[in-house]
Amino acid sequence: MGTFTDRETVDDIIAHNGESPSGHIAYVKIVEYENYEGRTVWGAVLPVEVHLGIGNRYNTPTEYVRNPRTIWERK
Repeated sequence: MGTFTDRETVDDIIAHNGESPSGHIAYVKIVEYENYEGRTVWGAVLPVEVHLGIGNRYNTPTEYVRNPRTIWERK
């Protein structure tokens, strides 16, 4: 799991089909949402989170996740 606060990193991950800038982590989905402070942030989901059944945690609105929308998903 990872939460990013800068769009540049997220765009880099998307451009590299889910690979992190270091190349050591591969994500399967990125969800844009507003956090509890009202800031736009991005939640990145790892394959193991999907396997554990928690891959939709960023898609579920809570007091900490508002207006979630998936902006990228590995095909």
